[in-house]
Amino acid sequence: MKLKYYLINFFKLILTGSLFRISMMLSTFVLVFFLDPNSYGKWQLIKTTLSFLIILMEFGFFYSINSLVNFQKYNFRSVLFSVFKFRFFTFLVLLPFSIIYFKTSNYINSEILIICVLFFLLIFDYDLALDVIKKNNLVNLVRLLKFSIFCSLIFHYKNSLTINNILIFFIISHIFSIIFQYISFTNFKDKNKKIFSFSIQAIIKKNINFFLIRFFSQFIIVSSIIISPFFLTYDEIAYAGILIALGELILLPTYQVQRFLLPRLLKNNIKQFFYPIALSSIIILIGFFMFIFIGIDLMYLILKDKYNINFLFNLSKLMFFYAVIMNINVHINLILYNVNKYVILKNITVFVGIISLPIHIFFIHSLSIFGLVISIIILQILFFVFSLYFLLKKNLIKIK
Repeated sequence: MKLKYYLINFFKLILTGSLFRISMMLSTFVLVFFLDPNSYGKWQLIKTTLSFLIILMEFGFFYSINSLVNFQKYNFRSVLFSVFKFRFFTFLVLLPFSIIYFKTSNYINSEILIICVLFFLLIFDYDLALDVIKKNNLVNLVRLLKFSIFCSLIFHYKNSLTINNILIFFIISHIFSIIFQYISFTNFKDKNKKIFSFSIQAIIKKNINFFLIRFFSQFIIVSSIIISPFFLTYDEIAYAGILIALGELILLPTYQVQRFLLPRLLKNNIKQFFYPIALSSIIILIGFFMFIFIGIDLMYLILKDKYNINFLFNLSKLMFFYAVIMNINVHINLILYNVNKYVILKNITVFVGIISLPIHIFFIHSLSIFGLVISIIILQILFFVFSLYFLLKKNLIKIK
């Protein structure tokens, strides 16, 4: 892979493929700007929990739906209908647990009711299916539509924002997204005639490995927020939300590298990973030095006097270290994918995911926000150590 070719296509992808992540970052900064820490902390917990529930509802479908439609030639709408049925089944199972969780986290009944409505709507908001029918550009358009509607409502009602209002705005944006997707799906001319039969057992069997990898890779991080109401105040959860959002922003180049690489991987060629690891690491390093010089001024501009800026600034430096380790781990995932070592990847991810909960509990209980940051760094280091051990053990890489 030539460096010039890689650079041109990578930065082209940065401009076209990162709209969703950038829009999510911007919506975070908009809410941080307008909300007090307590309200933003409550919103952060809702958003993190819902994103976790979406992973449970998805159950690795994105990997199998593409195969079912484009390779096994099942009718797209029959497969999509089966996806919705499974998501609805998951919704019914998780709903009572979600209500209990938010109730114990001191949310009021009206907030819980609106959260449940939003949870229900998420069953039908499945924009990734647009990728399956080769409408890739529409995915970013749908997500940009959601972001634009949501932020427009936030700006319009900025002087009277409550958690209920924000949830209703979020619901409105998702309704528009669902309508847009429905029009796209109904206009799709499907040549496949074979009907896919819904079977929970078959779906679980087919998707379990992909699900475990995706579920526990997310659980390693989001579990720190999900357990936080039992140890932190909502003001402190707001700090955690800002730090994790910053970590996602720092890792934006890494995720775009991953998107660029996947279709271009040469099987059993480990050397091809040198350029992406080096390039994304350099970008993170440049971002760190820029943050040292202008980060604290930006924080004062966005957060004003609602937060302890110096405390947040110092913790933010640790997030760059987290991003460096996470960047390497993302590419290790690609290496294991590249050499068909899904089982190794699954075992490492599941193990680190399982031990993440007691590690988070110990450090958050002992050290509060600082402990949360330390725990997610430790878990990424553990993932790196175990992955490197297996790569060396299987002779996938060699240290001369």
